[in-house]
Amino acid sequence: MSLRTVFLILISLSIISCGSKKNGEQETVNGIKIYKNDNNPSDRTIKLKAEFLFKLNEDTGDTTDVIRTVSAIKTDEAGNIFVLDRRKAKIFKFDPAGSLIKAFGQQGKGPGEMMRPLELLASNDSIFVADQRLRKILVFNSGGEFVRDIIPLRDNGLPQSLVKLDGADFAGLVFNMTGGRGPGPREMSISVSILDKKFEKVTDMFSKKIEVDFHNFNPMDHQSKFTSGGGKIYIAENTEDKIQINIFDYAGKKTEEIRKSYAKIMYSDAEKEQLKKTLERRFRGPDDLDMDQFRYKKSVENIFFHKDGYLLLETARKTSGNDQANFVLDIFKDGVYLNTVDLNSADPEFYSNPDGYEKMFIGDKLFVFNSDDNVIYAYSIKIGG
Repeated sequence: MSLRTVFLILISLSIISCGSKKNGEQETVNGIKIYKNDNNPSDRTIKLKAEFLFKLNEDTGDTTDVIRTVSAIKTDEAGNIFVLDRRKAKIFKFDPAGSLIKAFGQQGKGPGEMMRPLELLASNDSIFVADQRLRKILVFNSGGEFVRDIIPLRDNGLPQSLVKLDGADFAGLVFNMTGGRGPGPREMSISVSILDKKFEKVTDMFSKKIEVDFHNFNPMDHQSKFTSGGGKIYIAENTEDKIQINIFDYAGKKTEEIRKSYAKIMYSDAEKEQLKKTLERRFRGPDDLDMDQFRYKKSVENIFFHKDGYLLLETARKTSGNDQANFVLDIFKDGVYLNTVDLNSADPEFYSNPDGYEKMFIGDKLFVFNSDDNVIYAYSIKIGG
């Protein structure tokens, strides 16, 4: 073997070695530990396996049992499943095997009644429901009996996404609107905050104020994705040009960042059309919504925490007509990018709908829902080599 050949082999090995070390490479800046990752999987043996468990909301012939609009799905410590139907202002309780136990709640302004419930949380035998119209938190016991109202300070806003932290605190995505009704701009404040047991702000991990005009409003600009687990809160930067996850402890102090290489991805015409239908249905927006404002996709579309310590990101990607709605996840652990898995390609039996579907991840359970077929599919998700 010539010296030139040996030299080229050594250079190649050096390049491979450097590339393999890049994922999870660390540096500390102002006390924040930063994990850097490129787009090359560091462990292609890591896979996701979806095991189908059961369906919720199959048509029984009794219209009182049918969920019409899913706003939230949460579980309690015993594994019971609670589904909030905002249109019916009703909560459906299922046992861990997916059998309906009872439904409770009704529309109205009286005690225990709801007008526009958007979020729920199940914790310590209590069910908390955030009602946007009434601007309060309704508290039920796990048996469905109304207990009391919690009315957060109006200036603090109302949480529209909630997770339970250790102890008595919560984390929530909090919106507040100031200004009059009618046309013209209004000021909106948005924060991801630590909340106490009365759902008052303890501290903000992320906060901004914007002026919005609802005749030209892009809700995608204001949806901060976050999750929690393992003593940490993970908040995705709501941007088009980078992937960055900011990590906080349960006191709301930033401790780490996860970064991954990323290039902007444009919406296709088909994706814009589908997005328009989704936004009009979800936000009841005008049918003349200006889609030109949707040029680039948000880099992180969803963020989940698996109970085995994995962070899962659904990130923007280029798609063809056939895989536009596939469920593709980047897998991280301890700040390191491991692999990307397409659940639809990995398992032909996994739920598929060309118009897309909503995903809600709890522990190691994945719930997928699409309003077209009005059925919630429950899966157990296992991660390993």
